[in-house]
Amino acid sequence: MKKWFKIKLHNHIEEISEAMKLLRKEFGSYEYPLTFSRRIFVVLDEILSNIIGYGKQSFHAEIEIYCRLNPSKVELCFVDGGIKYDPLKHFRKKPLISENSESIGGWGLYLVKKLTQKIKYVRLKDKNILYVRFSKHR
Repeated sequence: MKKWFKIKLHNHIEEISEAMKLLRKEFGSYEYPLTFSRRIFVVLDEILSNIIGYGKQSFHAEIEIYCRLNPSKVELCFVDGGIKYDPLKHFRKKPLISENSESIGGWGLYLVKKLTQKIKYVRLKDKNILYVRFSKHR
């Protein structure tokens, strides 16, 4: 099994495209199906958008993404020093849909859970750690 590698980002929305570029470069040695790769990049975008959005209180916050790739699965572990936030505690099995557009919510995490094989959150010391695993053979 391949070792973990790290992608380090600053707490800026522009960094999401850099993370995708770096991960895509690592994908080079694997022939992942397009649908599998798309699932990973949708989840990467969603999780990073939420970390950055909720972490605005931390001006110099860094985000680390630990990645491990192998032919049948991909694992990502997001680590940030933002305020404590467990997204799994706020998960709705059915996202809110309403005629009132102000009452829409929960779609991001719903999508993340649907596209991953496993998702887990822990808070260690002053760090949020969110782990996701994708299996090519779902």
